[in-house]
Amino acid sequence: MNNKVNCSNVSVRKSEIADGDGAFAKKDFLPDEIVETGIVRVIPIDGHKCPYVFTWSNSFDKFAMGSGCSTFYNTSSKPNCKMIRDFENNTFQIIAIKHIKKNDELTHLYKGINHRRCFKDLGICTFS
Repeated sequence: MNNKVNCSNVSVRKSEIADGDGAFAKKDFLPDEIVETGIVRVIPIDGHKCPYVFTWSNSFDKFAMGSGCSTFYNTSSKPNCKMIRDFENNTFQIIAIKHIKKNDELTHLYKGINHRRCFKDLGICTFS
């Protein structure tokens, strides 16, 4: 990554799909284009109780807070972005997975959607 943190093409305002705020495109994005880059800080928190942190391991036992606009992306069963995590360097990229128009709300499918109790009531997971 050239810039550790770059959220210059994303804005935050009232979500159109969820309670609270959401992240929105400030420009059009093509599939595979980088929307945002950032860093995280791994923190000692129970991510099963707190929905505002990222799952930061493949074993779902570490959690992190993210830079930039990253914490404002809502989840969707039909997301327009994906988050690529680099656990070793504590960095991420958010990538468009389809054409995104300026002012569209940006979403990704949360990594822990089926594993974290705090997401149980979102209605898009297969939590058991």
